[in-house]
Amino acid sequence: MRRLAESLRNQRISGEVLCLLFLCILDTVSSAILFHSQLAVEANPLLRPYAEMGVIPFVLVKVLTFVPAVVFIEAVRPRNPHFFRSLARVACAVYAGIYLTGVGHQFFGA
Repeated sequence: MRRLAESLRNQRISGEVLCLLFLCILDTVSSAILFHSQLAVEANPLLRPYAEMGVIPFVLVKVLTFVPAVVFIEAVRPRNPHFFRSLARVACAVYAGIYLTGVGHQFFGA
């Protein structure tokens, strides 16, 4: 565990992971705005109860779902950089597509 923490401190965050973080934060903030404005409801049945509790519980749970995944990807990236770079790129593309079809139309129209 100590070696993992040291390797994370000594390595630059990859552009792919920064893209994932950006998309996750964008999704979290825009979803919270839409829920607070009562323009949308959470489609994910696991997150819906937290969205119904309010903005703060929703944001906390949402952050707790993506931060560990992003930290994991960044931690294991040095072991197989090509695989994890490709994995993160696919994840960014899929997340962006889902975001644009599921949330983006709320802001930009159908």
